[in-house]
Parts: sequence; C-alpha cells; structure tokens
Amino acid sequence: MTQNKIIRGSWVMVDGQMQADTIENKIIEMIKNELSEIKITNWAALYIDTFGNYWELTYPQSHMHGGGPRQLERLSISDASDWCPTI
Repeated sequence: MTQNKIIRGSWVMVDGQMQADTIENKIIEMIKNELSEIKITNWAALYIDTFGNYWELTYPQSHMHGGGPRQLERLSISDASDWCPTI
C-alpha cells in the first residue's frame, strides 16, 4: 500500500491517443484490488484499505471528457467522518 497522501493520475498522449499514465493505472489497480468502497456519489467515492486508511476518490479535472484522470487522497478519520458520520 502506498504511503502517499495524494495520488494524482494523468492522461498522456501516446501515438495520437490519450492514455492513462502509470499513476492513473495504479489508482485503478488500487480500487480493484486494495480498497473497499464505503460510499459513492456522482463524482467522488470514499474507500478504506486493509490498514484502516480512508481514501477519497475524486476527478479534479472534471471538465475533461469522461471526468478526467482520477485522484486518491488519504483522509484523516475526521475528514472521512464528514463523508460518512458513522465512521
């Protein structure tokens, strides 16, 4: 599991096509294999990892087609409680 507080993906142009960079692919991998969903809204989600860390998924470049690349931010318990008061 990563120790970074913010993990921000990007899209890069490869042979004339936009593709996810390695960080964006890592975020996708974390969501599929390492995180459990707690709550989801239209453009954000709250996850927890196996170590008890809370992660907020957002799309900070939401003006881009498809919502743009993802960002995961590790939250404090207090910030996660703002998302979901039962935490």
